[in-house]
Amino acid sequence: MPKTSQHIIGMKSQKTTIVLLPGAIYRMVKPIVLRVGTKHTSIANIDDVANSCRRSKAMLTEYILLKLGTTIKYSDDVPNGLTFGGRFMPKQIENVLRDFIVECVRCKVCLSYDTDKDGKCKCQNV
Repeated sequence: MPKTSQHIIGMKSQKTTIVLLPGAIYRMVKPIVLRVGTKHTSIANIDDVANSCRRSKAMLTEYILLKLGTTIKYSDDVPNGLTFGGRFMPKQIENVLRDFIVECVRCKVCLSYDTDKDGKCKCQNV
């Protein structure tokens, strides 16, 4: 494989998006949003997105489904992905992830993004 194509493949696997929030820049894995059929949407890399936020897949899935007002669809179309009902654009999914970061990842006291899975920061352990 030529060196340039290896470089492009490496760039695709390391896609990150800069999520601008008040006062800080937060980097996370960009969600890969796919259309499954005509009435379903899928996030192919939900595991990577959850790991980049340092939260469980179940917590992130529950939040996304609640905010979008939809239900989960179990299928084998996208392995290790989340498939749910409704037609959603990638920008809508990114906006839901921004809200998730603000509400569930950011510390309420010091506004730091370096929190554990319970949402507690170093400032709250003192």
